[in-house]
Amino acid sequence: MSKTPLDLLTAVPAFTGLSSEHRILIAQHLQPVTLEANYTHIHDNQLVDSLYIVQDGELVVSKKVAHRQGGNVATKQTEVATLKSGDFMGLCSLFKPYPSTAQLHTRSSTTLLKLPSASLTPLLASNPQIALHLLGYLSQEIEEHRDHLMEWSPIASLTAASAVTGLSGNTLNTKKVVFYDAKPYMNKAFLEENEKKGLGLEFEFVESKLSSTTVSLALGSKIVCCFVNDQLPAEVLTGLRKLGVEMIAMRCNGTDNVDIPTADMLGLTCARVPNYSPYSVAEHAVALAMCLNRKLHRAYNKVSKADFSLNGLVGFDLHGRTVGVIGTGKIGQCFVDIMLGFGMKVLCYDIYPSPYLQQKSNVTYTTLDDLLSQSDLISLHAPLLPSTKYMLNEETLGKCKSGVLIINTSRGPLIDTKALVRGLKSGRVGGAGLDVYEGEKEYFYEDVRETGLRDDTLARLLTFPNVIVTGHQAFLTTDALGQIATTTCGNIEEFLDGKRGKDLTHSFNAV
Repeated sequence: MSKTPLDLLTAVPAFTGLSSEHRILIAQHLQPVTLEANYTHIHDNQLVDSLYIVQDGELVVSKKVAHRQGGNVATKQTEVATLKSGDFMGLCSLFKPYPSTAQLHTRSSTTLLKLPSASLTPLLASNPQIALHLLGYLSQEIEEHRDHLMEWSPIASLTAASAVTGLSGNTLNTKKVVFYDAKPYMNKAFLEENEKKGLGLEFEFVESKLSSTTVSLALGSKIVCCFVNDQLPAEVLTGLRKLGVEMIAMRCNGTDNVDIPTADMLGLTCARVPNYSPYSVAEHAVALAMCLNRKLHRAYNKVSKADFSLNGLVGFDLHGRTVGVIGTGKIGQCFVDIMLGFGMKVLCYDIYPSPYLQQKSNVTYTTLDDLLSQSDLISLHAPLLPSTKYMLNEETLGKCKSGVLIINTSRGPLIDTKALVRGLKSGRVGGAGLDVYEGEKEYFYEDVRETGLRDDTLARLLTFPNVIVTGHQAFLTTDALGQIATTTCGNIEEFLDGKRGKDLTHSFNAV
């Protein structure tokens, strides 16, 4: 026999201690919802603004989970819980609507009781006793979950605690890691590392990039793993901290997309991957230079159309020419070694010269102006800092040797792209090989053929026959992916072992 709406409402913890009069008053606003079998009632990221109580039938809760199948990684919807008569979900939405982190569908014909937040709000205004009771309930929730809740408002605490406990009854999963901007090739490396080392980590791969609109997807986890195009300003960091997140594991070297002072203030532990096969990036820079100089991209297009003529394909010998290398960290050093193998003269610019390179013949550290004016080829390997943003601009490009080839596999904003376009049009710049772009975050790592490019500068770049753009793939080798997974998982292991902040081997403090 089905339970009455009043019986079901009484079983919800937030309403248990209310007087029967008040429970009857609230129960009058419960709306029956009848769902057919195999019906998806709530989708991932759908805004939930009502409490749902199962009266009859079953409501299946599922999430997207990555599975390894042989050598491939596939993401599929996986059942994580089943709600039966008397169970509920969406309690927090009565106080603040939130995006669902799961999908809910029926297994058989199911009846739900719905309490919309729009109905509860006027009841709270006209019945202060109900409001006081719920405030007491919220205070109890904060006390029980205080280890995971920091600087929470009562409404926010209910959002987190109820969303985490309302379905499974569990607190934050200490070994759960939510990956933002997750891609199959990267997921595979992490799954293999987790299995090989027996770490027992629980990975949840989210395709969306981290932003203010996707923060809620980290619900239930202490650790999030982010990449180069995820955005972590103060607003996002605060949102993560309120959800109980304690660690941000960046699976890249750069930290320019993270508001580090805010992260420190919030007590967030942040780690990075300082080294992941510098050869992979250096070799890609060389590949861009060779392709650009010898017109390999144009030759491929001509031959694919049965045009075997050599018109427009003339390049120059790298041997005996001068290459300018801006930034001589590990990647820059690898690039220099390869260029020396071609027999090139190398000019370097870095505020911290490399003792390793200073000992080599045919390598000279010089001023930026001298490097620009003497180099036939310039490759950027500098970090993005306030002092390096737009280091190649209208003025500095004007100092370059006419016809110079420019390679950038570091950070897009090192180059003022509009100034580069003007340099290409005038002929001052003879060609550009770009693996990064200052406006890449909206496009790189995504397939935008359907939506098209709205960035006029990027669209203009792609029209030049002497420009090659790759989608931030310089790191993309099996060796680098493996090292990224190994270092990131190592950072997470240190965190789980109790290390925090600067005590981590690869803490941001070491930047």
